[in-house]
Amino acid sequence: MLEIEKIREKLSNGDSVTFIFVGDSITQGTSHCTDDETYVAIFAKCLADEFKNASVYRYDGKATGAAKPLNGYKEVLMQKGNCGRINVLRSGVGGSTVNWAMGRFSD
Repeated sequence: MLEIEKIREKLSNGDSVTFIFVGDSITQGTSHCTDDETYVAIFAKCLADEFKNASVYRYDGKATGAAKPLNGYKEVLMQKGNCGRINVLRSGVGGSTVNWAMGRFSD
């Protein structure tokens, strides 16, 4: 089964699907563009367009400065639906490295 069909099936069962973007300043997007112009926001918009019956929420990670841990997320409702939920998390922090980013996740 194609991945998109697996997502469609999960959503039709009322389940949630979550996408997490981890990266550095390109993912954070702070100095490059607005929150709505990041590639993560564009991805979330594409998901909303593809899965019109799903609720789509975007969570924009907020950092206090470069290479600092995220101190929370701003929730943005992209689309209200009645069949499943898609969560898209933007966890970019400027100056982050892969090793540092992996340390943000616990077992």
